[in-house]
Amino acid sequence: MIETVVPSNKEMAAALKRTATILSELHILSPEGNGSLGGAADRLLREPEKHWACNTTKSQPITFEKRTDRSKQSFQPTIGVDRIEVRENGEELPFVKWDISLLLKFDNGTAHCPRWHFDLGNPDQEGPKTHLQYGGYKHPNNPGLGPSVREPRWNTAPMDIILLCETVSANFFHEIWERSLRRDTSWTEIVRMSQRLCYPHYLRTLYSSLNSSGSGTHLDHCWNRQ
Repeated sequence: MIETVVPSNKEMAAALKRTATILSELHILSPEGNGSLGGAADRLLREPEKHWACNTTKSQPITFEKRTDRSKQSFQPTIGVDRIEVRENGEELPFVKWDISLLLKFDNGTAHCPRWHFDLGNPDQEGPKTHLQYGGYKHPNNPGLGPSVREPRWNTAPMDIILLCETVSANFFHEIWERSLRRDTSWTEIVRMSQRLCYPHYLRTLYSSLNSSGSGTHLDHCWNRQ
């Protein structure tokens, strides 16, 4: 099975700065988003080599260039990172903290702003250990626009800043991604580093569940346990 590879703080900081440069040159990342990624990289350099954390400030999330929906309403994809903390942990999950979100922030203050939130389950929380939830944005002009139900918590492999940047690029800037990123080795090398951090533990859990002689399912194997 593929082993988890935790990059050093310097390696991840360099990858974040390179991500900022590439996506800015392609007019995917906004100037403010470029500054946010650069700030996260600078803070990361002050962290321990193999047990590091990174975040973005609430006042400066990672913002992308604006897009329009099918109704011609303008919105801005925005990544917020409350905290991602990793450490070398053998075959166990490398994430100590994992709290990252994607918000589509509409210019129209009365529009619903979709938000997807990725994090780790709390010790006493029912659900998959690494999960995705919908909602969580507090609409300042209309609090009732947010969903009233927190579930479901979707079972998912972790994604870090770089993998979420790839997802935003491929979905909202598809033509640019197809033309300039998808096969560009300078970009895919960065993404592959994050894949080696985020995916192996999930894949080992999936492999274990598929080869288990017991009655447990993959979701059962991934369920949060104290």
